Amino acid sequence: VPIIEHPSTVLEDAALDPHHIQEAFRLAAQARGVDKRPASDECTSPKTQEAADERSALTDKPASTDPRRYRRLEELFSATAQALSLPTFRETHAAGRQQTAGSQIGLPALSTPSRVHRHPSTQSEHTGAHDADAEVFYKHGLKPVTGGKTMKSTLERLGAIRTGDIGKSNFVKPLGIYYELDGKERKWDMVVTHPSVGIVVYHRDLKALLIVRQFRPPVYVALQREAEEAGLPPPGPEAAFTYELCAGLVDKSSSLQQIAAEEVLEECGFKVNAEDVKPLASYHAAIGFSGSRHHMFTVEVDDSMQVRGSGGGLQDSGESIEILSLPLENVDAFIADDSMAKSPGFMYGALYWKTKTAIS
Repeated sequence: VPIIEHPSTVLEDAALDPHHIQEAFRLAAQARGVDKRPASDECTSPKTQEAADERSALTDKPASTDPRRYRRLEELFSATAQALSLPTFRETHAAGRQQTAGSQIGLPALSTPSRVHRHPSTQSEHTGAHDADAEVFYKHGLKPVTGGKTMKSTLERLGAIRTGDIGKSNFVKPLGIYYELDGKERKWDMVVTHPSVGIVVYHRDLKALLIVRQFRPPVYVALQREAEEAGLPPPGPEAAFTYELCAGLVDKSSSLQQIAAEEVLEECGFKVNAEDVKPLASYHAAIGFSGSRHHMFTVEVDDSMQVRGSGGGLQDSGESIEILSLPLENVDAFIADDSMAKSPGFMYGALYWKTKTAIS
């Protein structure tokens, strides 16, 4: 019998909206011949007390690894599904849903994004990048630029998501910093990271900024934790697609302008000369725990500079980037839209270019 870590995932996987979980358990109790729990939340009989205790144990605590408890949860769920005319857990599970246990940081079980179950009375089942969601994924005049991977194709390729120990990393290194202040030794936690470059890319023919959109796993995990702490339904992976400048790490001996030019080709698909990449500013990123320097540049492109077959990042390295154009007149509304995750560098660069254009 498969074991899951959090029973709410079972209910969610059966097409139950999280808001219906309490009603579901009430119906399950009725199906077993247990009296309805009083509205006052005070149990007046042994049977209602038993139902309340069982419901609390199953909804408020992680499921035990004891198969018998899992079967009990499934039994309750099956009664609920029958009462609501919904698929049973085994029917849903047999349809291809895979479960991935939560991690050491207390996340609920995370599953593949290709199936999103919703209550049948409100919304129909759809994939995260269904055509009906085009207006949501391409708001504020955003348009895809040939060469990258679309958000829809990335969602279709995403599988199970889990967290664990970091192990050896080529990109980050935890470090303890010990220093004296007022004669007392203090400690500060740091993560050593590479410096980076970010490029504000302006497309002259489109009169728009070119930005990249990609799935960011850390944003996804952070959103899951936020939802869990707030007692809200966990968001889908589409919420963790971020809007950023074309950017990359400084992990080679080339000049910063050359690295920036290479990133423009690799991510956006446009060939630019390093001497045409102009410095804008630099700042220290994540100053509370990293402090690595981020170098910002600007460059202009047009249709003649596009290289067929390029752009979208390095798929072998796990990159899956969609290139989007954002009209300058929509920059303010786009930045103000909190439903779209954006990097600070992008917001600074976009506002800079809009101001520069208005002045000139």
